[in-house]
Parts: sequence; structure tokens; C-alpha cells
Amino acid sequence: MSEFIEFLKSFHESARERFKSPLIGTFSIAFLIYNWRPIYILMFSKENAETRIEHVDVNYCSLWAIIIPLGVSLFYVLLLPELHVLVDKKLKNVTKERITEKIDIRVHRLTEDQRIFQLEFTNNQIKSGNKDLDELNNKLMSQQKLIDNMNEQHKSSSESYEKFIETGKINEENYKKMISDLNKQLERQRSQLKYEDLVNLANKKVRPYSLSDKNLLFNDFNIQYLDDKLMNALFDVFRETIANGKQFLQLSNLGKGLLEYYYAQGLVDYEMLLDETDGTSKYKVRTKV
Repeated sequence: MSEFIEFLKSFHESARERFKSPLIGTFSIAFLIYNWRPIYILMFSKENAETRIEHVDVNYCSLWAIIIPLGVSLFYVLLLPELHVLVDKKLKNVTKERITEKIDIRVHRLTEDQRIFQLEFTNNQIKSGNKDLDELNNKLMSQQKLIDNMNEQHKSSSESYEKFIETGKINEENYKKMISDLNKQLERQRSQLKYEDLVNLANKKVRPYSLSDKNLLFNDFNIQYLDDKLMNALFDVFRETIANGKQFLQLSNLGKGLLEYYYAQGLVDYEMLLDETDGTSKYKVRTKV
């Protein structure tokens, strides 16, 4: 019994593997479709079995019932894939031609667009070049006018400069003569001045200016313009205001200048004190004569 069961299983597996074959599966489907009428009669007719078999045998049993499904299955399995390949190749060629045609159309369109762009660009360059030429011509004309004006100005300036030089030469001679006369007059006046006049002149000229911290802000007297006679006359004023030897004083620039001058002449001596509160220097001056 077990051997029979194994045989059935083996047959079932073999049959299933065979039915998986494309030819057998296709033939089975084609056979059922072509012979559906006798199959329907055998399965669902109300006549008895003998009558149904006899009817099917007489009307439907022929070689065509097998040849036609077999031919359909062979066509489906063998010829139909070849037809598919041929159709795919044909469609592929058609698709290539369509794509090529589209590409050609697009290339032609782009070529025309590029040609139009080049023409427009050339036209714009021509217009721009003409405009640049006009602007350049206008600039050249303006520059030429400017050069002409500068030449006229240069010519006029040269003439004015020549006249100025001639006038300057005359004025230079007059100025030299005037300075010489003034120097001679000054020497005569200095030779006529006495010591008392120098003292009075010093008091008149110096006292409005500061020699110490009494009037530092208004000191603009410069000692480099004083000669020795006037410096000696100033010494009395300096001794009265500064050189008392009693206290430290903050000197202005004029006072410091006089102090250095009289110190170099050996007329005074002094002590210097640095004020740490404000960082200024103060002096105590004593006369030696």
C-alpha cells in the first residue's frame, strides 16, 4: 500500500513538473479552449453517459481536436517570441528614427536661433561701434578745444610773465636802494642814542611783556632780534623783576631766554626747582654784579 502511495506521489510530482513546461501548459489551455463544447457536454449534459460519449465521438472526435491546439501551443511557444523580437527590432528602429528626427529638428532650431543671435549681436556691435566713434570724435574735439585754450593761456601767461620779470627787475633795484637807505638811517639813529635812551626804550618795549609767571599768556617778545646794547639795557629791568634771589619763580620763554643769556655773560647765577605737583620748572635768580 505504501508503495502505491509513493508511486502516486512520484507521478504527481512528475506531472506537475511537466505541466510547468511552457509547451504543455500552453497546449492544455489551447486544448480546453478548442474542445470546450465536448467537455461541457460530457460534464453537464442530462443524457446518459453512453449517449454523451457517442455524441462526442461522432461530432467532435477528430485529429483536428489535437492538431489545432498543438499548433497553437507551438506557435505561442516558438514563433510568437520570434515575432516579438522582430516587432521590437522594428519598433526600435522606428523609435530611433523618431528620436533622430526630433534631434534634427531641435538642432536645426538651435542653429537658426544661434544664427539670429549672431546677427543681432553683430548689429548691436555695429550700433555700439558707431556710438563709440561719435563719442570719441566729440571727446577729440573737446580735447582739441582745450588744447587751443591752453595754448592761448600759455601765450598770455608768457607775455604777462615777461612783463612781470621786467617790472620785478626795476622793483628789485628800488628795494635794494630803499633797504640800503633804511640801514644807513638806522645806524645813524643807533649811534645817536644814549644809555638813558636805551633804558627808556627797553622799559617801554619790554614791560608790556612778561618776564615771569605774571603774564605768561601774552609773551610774544623774541630776544633774538635784540642787540648787545639793548640786552645790557634790559639787565636793569631783569634785575628788578626777576633776580631778587628771594623766591622761586616760574619763567616764561622770554624770561628763560634772558636768564640763559645773562648766565652765559656771567652776570647772574640761578637755582632750578622741579615742581612735582604740576611738573613745571621754577627758578631762583641772583645777580653777580
